[in-house]
Amino acid sequence: MKNLYKYFSIIAIISLFTCCATDIVDVTGSISGIVKDYTTGLTVENCQVALAPSGNTVFTDANGRYTFDNLNPGTYTLTFTKIGYIDQSASVEVLAGQSIIKDIQLETAEAFTVSTSVLDFGDSNATLSFALQNPTATKYDFNIVNNIEWLKLSQTNGTIQPNNRLNITATVDRSLVGYGSYDKTITINYTGATSGNVVLRIVMQKAEIAKPSVTTNEATDITANSFSIGGHISSTGGEKITAYGHCWSYDPHPTIDNEHTDLGQTIENIRFNSKIYCSLVNTAVYVRAYAVNSQGVSYGNEVQVTTPKGDNPSEDDGEFAGGSGTAYDPYLIKTAASMMRMRDYPDAHFALAADIDMEGYVWIPIPMNTSFNGNNHTLYNLTISPYVTSDELGLFSSVSSSCVVKNLTMHGLKINVPNKSYIGAIAGSCAGTITNCHVVLTRANAIVGNEHVGGLVGLANGGKYANVGASISSCTVSSTTSSAAIIGNDLVGGAIGELSYNCANTLSDIHVNACIAGNNEVGGIMGMMQQQHAEQLSFEGTIIALTTNGEYFGGLVGKLLDGDIISSKANAIIEGTPGYAGGLVGAAYTWMPSITACYSQGQIVGEKNERGIVGYYSGTCPITYCYTLYNSTLNESQSYSIYDLVSQFNSPINIAELMRANCSSEASQYWDFSRTWTWKGSANGKTVTAICPKLKWEK
Repeated sequence: MKNLYKYFSIIAIISLFTCCATDIVDVTGSISGIVKDYTTGLTVENCQVALAPSGNTVFTDANGRYTFDNLNPGTYTLTFTKIGYIDQSASVEVLAGQSIIKDIQLETAEAFTVSTSVLDFGDSNATLSFALQNPTATKYDFNIVNNIEWLKLSQTNGTIQPNNRLNITATVDRSLVGYGSYDKTITINYTGATSGNVVLRIVMQKAEIAKPSVTTNEATDITANSFSIGGHISSTGGEKITAYGHCWSYDPHPTIDNEHTDLGQTIENIRFNSKIYCSLVNTAVYVRAYAVNSQGVSYGNEVQVTTPKGDNPSEDDGEFAGGSGTAYDPYLIKTAASMMRMRDYPDAHFALAADIDMEGYVWIPIPMNTSFNGNNHTLYNLTISPYVTSDELGLFSSVSSSCVVKNLTMHGLKINVPNKSYIGAIAGSCAGTITNCHVVLTRANAIVGNEHVGGLVGLANGGKYANVGASISSCTVSSTTSSAAIIGNDLVGGAIGELSYNCANTLSDIHVNACIAGNNEVGGIMGMMQQQHAEQLSFEGTIIALTTNGEYFGGLVGKLLDGDIISSKANAIIEGTPGYAGGLVGAAYTWMPSITACYSQGQIVGEKNERGIVGYYSGTCPITYCYTLYNSTLNESQSYSIYDLVSQFNSPINIAELMRANCSSEASQYWDFSRTWTWKGSANGKTVTAICPKLKWEK
């Protein structure tokens, strides 16, 4: 239940931070339209529009317009209901990335009407409803003659007032009948401005409980990297369908253990459609529709789809632009099509020989066990497939302990998988080396996941080897949008979701400028850091708490466990923070974490503990030769807070000189007291100017 809550929390916050529809990977579709009066042509306001099987209901606005967004591909039924009009239904097929327009004209109801002529319960529906409508100025009395022993009605007689309608619930009891199909009628007698009767057909099947029956349709809209394919559930097997969609593989006989879509649940026999993204051009893909109920999973017939060659056929005929795949002579990659071939060579080494635009391709992450040299080129517009079924998502699913990824810029990345964990632009997890890599986020919701979400790496760990761990250095993450670009639930960092304790990790020269949002353990650089050493870190941007019960938000680190942070800075606005928050660290726990030669500035809005360096302590965390410009006390003898200094000195306050006079020789190696910058602001109720020292690595 906790994970389900987190999943819907992150879905809700995505809509909050989205600036435009193109910021999200187009894996869903929409339906919209205008409802008009058939006779007058005028738009109809407050018409109820119900969508099945989703169960969503909306009402038309003053212009008669309605919209359903974020719909999974499939077949839907729209039902339009408005007093004074005859109910109308329409079937619509939604494809991924498409906006379907469905306009409707409603005919006025002149007398007593029934909303439908048939109630079809299928083989698993137990309850349906219909409406009796009186659009006239006089009341109508009604009486329903029901001679069907297995059908119960919520009401069989009564009065419908003028310009009103009455909903009646019909329930079938299949325990009273044997297996088979049933087709009966009931009669609705009415008396009012006119008199008469309406016959309503009742259709129901009782199927022996079994697995569902499902078929696979032929594929359409086939491109080098994607295609659409339909399916049909012809029988639910007498049970609720708990999952359905399509599964696919590059080998015959795919199952739901392979890549697959999940289009939700249904109790009806329906037609549906999936958008399939594949990574290899000019390749056979095997697809089967599937459906699951309590009796198990059923698969439809297998359809083979061959993706065509890319836009450059001559290039597709070759493997790579050069190289032999060794460490000294890596395969050279110049095109997106060649990037897609990397998965066929898991033991080879690779290097970029040009900037590459991945627009139009959908990437399925691969493990990197060798080396990847970007050669200071840029990889543009990489989009991670939203249908991946595993965690560990990024350019690489994982970077092994012997692997090196270097000299790469990623620009315009899209990873939108709110129910997946271990998410990062470079790798989902890393036990190897990442150096001189840069990520430029150009849209809101650029990187969205559940847990362990980072701008570079979801989890930095030691892999299978003791005392050998991730080394991440000389990397940056920046965003061109002020909206949240990196979003997760727990363990969310501008660079790394979690820097783990089980290895000899090193982290240095990491800089982030972005907006980050999460629930717990959220930091400008790392969500959590355990027993490691990090230096020359900087963060500038906003950190946002998604819910009211989150904790541990820090300008650099959300939660610090026994690690050392040296020669680093943060300028963080921490918003909506209901728990512990600190200008550098949200909370410091256990044995002996330490913070040396660092400074912080910004603003914190919180309810529990907000401090300029560390929001909450559990144990001891020495803070030495640091200063903070947050409006909060520090109470550390070897560090300075502008909040405390304004009561001791007149403005301007020369923090650089105070630190020069008291700084140890060991800490002095990190500060350049001859280079200063000026801060102006408010502290402890006073307007103040401070002269502040820079760190030696700062420009």
